[in-house]
Amino acid sequence: MVHPINKMTAALQVLTLSLLLCGTLKAADTQDPVFVWHDLVTPDKASASNFYSQVFGWTARKGSDGSIVMDSQGKPVAAIYDSRATSERPAARAQWISAIASENGNALESEIKAKGGSVVISAKQLNGKGLQAVYRDPQGAVFSVVKPDKPVSAKDPVRDGEFFWQDLFVNDPTAASDFYTTVFGFEPHLEDFQGLSRIVLSSSDHSQAGIGKLSAANQRAGWLPYVLVDDVPGTIAKAVANGGKSLVTPKDPKLVNKIAVIADPSGAVIGLINWTADSQGGQP
Repeated sequence: MVHPINKMTAALQVLTLSLLLCGTLKAADTQDPVFVWHDLVTPDKASASNFYSQVFGWTARKGSDGSIVMDSQGKPVAAIYDSRATSERPAARAQWISAIASENGNALESEIKAKGGSVVISAKQLNGKGLQAVYRDPQGAVFSVVKPDKPVSAKDPVRDGEFFWQDLFVNDPTAASDFYTTVFGFEPHLEDFQGLSRIVLSSSDHSQAGIGKLSAANQRAGWLPYVLVDDVPGTIAKAVANGGKSLVTPKDPKLVNKIAVIADPSGAVIGLINWTADSQGGQP
């Protein structure tokens, strides 16, 4: 099945407006919801770590829990886990999973279930990340919740090679907004761009993510994280040279060389974005 985001160029146009209005994205305070981490599940951890090292310049090291931790300029940004079936879980497709920090941790589980979500992996303590659980929202998008062991910085700007933005693609954006607003306390607001509407989730006046509508009802809901890069075409070229695919390269003048979507060799999808103060018309 063709991944839904290869038909989402129009939705990416609305992302441009979101970024123009919101400026450089920064984490909210730890008592508020904020996207703080990203995990990749894939059938070949070693190949995946090599791919992302070549594409983003990340460096790999062994995690204490069997994962491969990826660092960007010395800062941990992601972990790679084996998606193959075990005695405890079935096999999973290759995908990136965005993690939301919450002081409530696994106390959210009952509320997630009450709102139509389900548990994928029950909460467990992970060294360096705190308490983490993986869930599926009512429309099928997978995400995780982390209760950090220590406070998460809310003030550092995002640097090249770090995750910058998230998009959620679903059939019913309003219902998705209600779910994440009720469960986590995000503040939703609507933005319009060239006749298209988009819901943006914020906390403490910091925009965190956008919610767009899938272009067809039979497409799979999911979160799409974006990594900040200084050269979108060059990063696409690195991805293709290392076995990945270019999925979306918008032609709109506002988006050319600013945003794209690629897939790694195992099919996990990730976004690229080049956004600077000049792009935004000045710092917020």
